[in-house]
Amino acid sequence: MFEVRRVAAAFFVTLFLVGGLASANAETVTAADGSTVEKFGNWRGKCAAPDGSNTICTVSFEIRSAQSQSVGLFFAIGKNADNEHYAITIVPLGTHLPNGVKFTVDGSELAAIPLQVCLPVGCQSISPMAAESLQRLKAGNNMVVEFLDIRSGPVALDVSLSGMTAAINWLDAQPPS
Repeated sequence: MFEVRRVAAAFFVTLFLVGGLASANAETVTAADGSTVEKFGNWRGKCAAPDGSNTICTVSFEIRSAQSQSVGLFFAIGKNADNEHYAITIVPLGTHLPNGVKFTVDGSELAAIPLQVCLPVGCQSISPMAAESLQRLKAGNNMVVEFLDIRSGPVALDVSLSGMTAAINWLDAQPPS
């Protein structure tokens, strides 16, 4: 069963990741907070214990505005204690909530998810992720993430899936807590 406590903790990890990723060319890098981040192409893997006892691991990708450094897209996949995968999506404030976010992998729709809440970092959704969806991400080359910005209209962001297989394999190898 999808645990609300674990999802809430994952949300805090998401906020931590959005604020703390470092960029470098090495396979293992150190984030601004001193923690270790594993790099898999454009994807990053990180484990943290936001409540001090339960370690939560995620793999993530983010796009930031070049001008304001605000989040344009944050997408992460995590795994709860029952080995169930979930996805966390954060898009900018001003996203039209009823439309939600649509994901397409190599031209074929993967999912359309509703947005659940908006906070200062952006509007987000946390949802279960089926094994079939993970396999499609691992096998895919490109993901397009679409949403409607009420200020500028439709947004379609291209995300390379390069490194996704290694990232998910790394995530699956992390011990559940």
